Amino acid sequence: MKVLLVEDDTRLSKLIRDCLLPEAEAVDVLEKGGSVLETVKKKDYDVIILDVLLPEKNGIDICRELRRNNIEVAVLFITALNNKNDKIRAFEAGADDYLLKPFDLQELILRVKALVRRNKKNNPQARILTYGKLTLDPITRTVKCGDEELVLTRTEYHILKLFLEYPQQILEQDKIINELWDIEATPTATTLRSHIKSLRKKLQQAGLGKDLIQTVYGVGYRLKPLSPQGKPQEEKQDNDSKDDSPQKMDSMIQQLWQEYQQNVLADCQTLSLYIQGKHPHLCYEEAVRKSHNLVGFLGSLGFTKASEICRQIENLLKACQETITPQASYQILQLLNQLQSTLFPPQDTLTETTIPQVVYNDNPLPSNPQPPTSQTYEILVIDENQKIANQLILFVENPNVNFRFAHTPETALDYITHENFHVVILETLWQKVSGNVKAINDSLLSTLAKKHTTSVIIYTQDDSVENRLYCSAYPISAFLSKENPISTLWQYVENCLTTGKSGGKRHKILLIDDDKRFVDVLIHKLKNSGLPVEVDAIVDSEGFLDKIRKIKPDLMIVDVQMPKLNGLDICRIVKKDPLLSNIPFLFLTGNLTPTLINQLVKAGGDDFISKSKIDVELYPRIVTHLRHLS
Repeated sequence: MKVLLVEDDTRLSKLIRDCLLPEAEAVDVLEKGGSVLETVKKKDYDVIILDVLLPEKNGIDICRELRRNNIEVAVLFITALNNKNDKIRAFEAGADDYLLKPFDLQELILRVKALVRRNKKNNPQARILTYGKLTLDPITRTVKCGDEELVLTRTEYHILKLFLEYPQQILEQDKIINELWDIEATPTATTLRSHIKSLRKKLQQAGLGKDLIQTVYGVGYRLKPLSPQGKPQEEKQDNDSKDDSPQKMDSMIQQLWQEYQQNVLADCQTLSLYIQGKHPHLCYEEAVRKSHNLVGFLGSLGFTKASEICRQIENLLKACQETITPQASYQILQLLNQLQSTLFPPQDTLTETTIPQVVYNDNPLPSNPQPPTSQTYEILVIDENQKIANQLILFVENPNVNFRFAHTPETALDYITHENFHVVILETLWQKVSGNVKAINDSLLSTLAKKHTTSVIIYTQDDSVENRLYCSAYPISAFLSKENPISTLWQYVENCLTTGKSGGKRHKILLIDDDKRFVDVLIHKLKNSGLPVEVDAIVDSEGFLDKIRKIKPDLMIVDVQMPKLNGLDICRIVKKDPLLSNIPFLFLTGNLTPTLINQLVKAGGDDFISKSKIDVELYPRIVTHLRHLS
């Protein structure tokens, strides 16, 4: 088979090429997307392995271009972009398969072979296969030795065709059986040996010598190598034949890592300089590309943790766009420091090279850096399984986090009744406790519901719909099955510690209404609604402008009818101020008529509610506006 690999990361492309070469007739490599169409027109390929993010032209556009030109070569996308929309775009463009970075190299090889087999079955212009004097025509399904046609059974024909498609390879019994799956019911090894024995006899009778198909003991079968004259060579004893492909793969990966580890270290330092604004040439797109390429390359080498760190760096860069905040800068430098520690531990000798330490504001980051904060976090873990406690202690190395553990419901109730915690991690399954499990959970969750400053995360073995529905009746921050690893649990804990119980930003609402009684009632309702809001109010409409500038609200709730300045006047003034015009206005009125609605819209109002329907309509409208702001 002939493969075209389009990948801009030279490290990963070399790794893929070296893995495919033993299986392929040729593996050509391109580093940019602009010349793919021209290259494919000049040479017939069986498969194109295509990255999505490429210089000059991205993989999606390349695939569309190939299909517009009626080029039906199989296309396998490899990319670290892991979301549904990216996959949909790839398949809509004409992709045949999609493999996420980092990937297992053996899986890549198997997928490439599967695409080649599929195309050969669908290709009516399949080429004639030859081996010495032997020829096989897939179109007429005839086999000849010179001018003499061989009479083969259907199974014998497909076995011979498989050997001729892979003339230089040793074919394992399982591989042959898998290839024959569509021919007849899955054969056993004994049945396969009988077919090969019969095929050998027919080939020998046709004058192709004894044992054209050789047995490689303990491995499988292969075609007898051809001599320089194109004749099968005499069989040699090969008692030491072994399937050492896994060992070869490991050896190749180790050799490639030795070759490129300096290059990877240089990328880490380049990204560090870029994040600190000290790199004179690297642009934002190249910084994203470097982190993106490291995801695939390191993951394919087996550095799973390092690959995941690079994915986090890439996501942070994309989230910041070209303006990197100080907080994001610190986070990325932390991750770069972790990446270097993961790839180059202290006991590892890196060809006598000193590893530069990542710095922040000209100061070295600590080996286990933490954000500059004096805040101490109290976390309670309620679970009878003590292994969870040990896993958290080992996983979390932040000195600002204090863990407490309760392994019985009685201890847990005592803790949450008399002490305050930032986060409580709760298991709802109690296998070793007598009594009503639901009653135990009711006591714990009801007590926690009264702790307005405590975030509750369910981390449980009981991932049933019933348990999820039961827990959703309480103010929990997240429900996680224990099939999720500790790292995933900790991500949600960190989110709670960062954002508080609401799980997000608290939005500011400014209420303007001249009826103080109505204002007091509405503020009370909003504060007890569970919405992530902070409410401020004024009853004297004349002082509204200074108040708006001072608190910078995310949403205005304004009465229409007021003395001095009414709601329409306030809205017109605010909407003409370029610094305030984006604040949405939600109008309240006692008499909502078509004429008034028209006036509200002309004044610049964003929404309006009749006061008689506040209890039904106000909360959903607020939620809708706040979501648009998030």
